[in-house]
Amino acid sequence: AQPEASEPAGQSQSHAEVSRRRVLQAIDVAAARIEAPVDPREARGRLAQWLGTAALVVEDGGSEDELVAALFVPGDSGTATPEDGLAAITNAFGERVASLVKTCEQAYGVMRPGGDPRLWSLFLRHAAPAARRIVCASRLRSARALLAQFRRLDVGRRLSFRDDNNATLQDYRAVVEACLEAGYSSHLVDDLDGVVLEMELAAGPASAERSQKRPLDRLTDALVQKIDLLEE
Repeated sequence: AQPEASEPAGQSQSHAEVSRRRVLQAIDVAAARIEAPVDPREARGRLAQWLGTAALVVEDGGSEDELVAALFVPGDSGTATPEDGLAAITNAFGERVASLVKTCEQAYGVMRPGGDPRLWSLFLRHAAPAARRIVCASRLRSARALLAQFRRLDVGRRLSFRDDNNATLQDYRAVVEACLEAGYSSHLVDDLDGVVLEMELAAGPASAERSQKRPLDRLTDALVQKIDLLEE
């Protein structure tokens, strides 16, 4: 059999250079979107958040388009990209990148804090895998940042930290459950589960066990408890 013709080295290097320039351009454009006046430290923090999400997307097997899109997704801020901004992204990086940005922003609109987890599950069930990956990467990145704050505290302050951030932890836990209910599992979801569980354990193993269980499991536990009370 004839051996397959390999891609010329020069052509391969050319593709790599085009990819490198495209990613660097996306970073520059994303950084330029940070509106003035913004404290330089805050600006660096925002850019670091976007780069952190993009890195997690790549680690999970995301494509170059997904990496670029992750740099333009606002994350937990909930600020949607205006239509002219989406048009600029389309012109610079292609329609697929702009479409991913818009879909992820819609996800943040549905998966807002305190929202209905059933809607989260429904959205994740029907969302494109690329959009699910970016959304979960963003949630994992922000959860890891919260965990880093948690780990810097002494034992005496960790319980109050858990209470102060209880609503946020519930939202992260709901994202994990929504992913599982939607049949979506990845190392991003597993890592998010572990990060949230470590902070939940600050309230004691029993509380963490209750939080980690899926909604159907908790419903079953409640029914069993009622049956036990009736039998007594």
